[in-house]
Amino acid sequence: AMSIENGSAIHEVWLDGSEALEPVRRIRERFPSAFIAQLTSDGSLIESSHPWLKLGGEPEEVARRLFRHIVPSIEVALAPAPGDEAGDGGAPPGRRCAKCYVTVEGVENFATTMAEIKAAAGDGWEVRQVKQLLPGGITNTCEVQSSRVNKADCLAALCRAIDIPMANVWAFGDDANDALMLTQAGWGVRMANHLPSLEGVGDDVTRYTNQEDGV
Repeated sequence: AMSIENGSAIHEVWLDGSEALEPVRRIRERFPSAFIAQLTSDGSLIESSHPWLKLGGEPEEVARRLFRHIVPSIEVALAPAPGDEAGDGGAPPGRRCAKCYVTVEGVENFATTMAEIKAAAGDGWEVRQVKQLLPGGITNTCEVQSSRVNKADCLAALCRAIDIPMANVWAFGDDANDALMLTQAGWGVRMANHLPSLEGVGDDVTRYTNQEDGV
């Protein structure tokens, strides 16, 4: 959450590069052919072999804007080179990381693949399928995010900053990572196209979907 007035951060949660590296290593061990992109505070990383860099047109342009640093390997980029403060071949010490995106091509049942990715990532990590990151959509891709990061904490911090009780807030969501926010907000509303995992969460549901401007 950021202040519109001056752009300062009201609430942010970042992982150290070494912490973000651990699930990436375990996922790669299970899926050696996976393609990985990592969100960071300094422009984000994407592997040079990633198929998003070969899409052409607007989808590729958006991917290159989202992930400005093209690297041979996410593991190498996240691991600081010993004794090298500039991170020559590795990340500068203290690189701040958010979620990563894992793409596994050529699988017929991606739900099963996500379950395996979740098991590989281990406790403390959430895995969700992503379909709309790039124009035209993407396939066989999921995000891997620390369980410590959630929208409810961000919303609570925003409420404290502008002195509004959570009880006076309406929150809208459609995905599993919205569940806690919809529960803690004064009035939690599921979108009509919400995932099955949100069934019964919150207080209400919209008549229309995201695509139909349901909010």
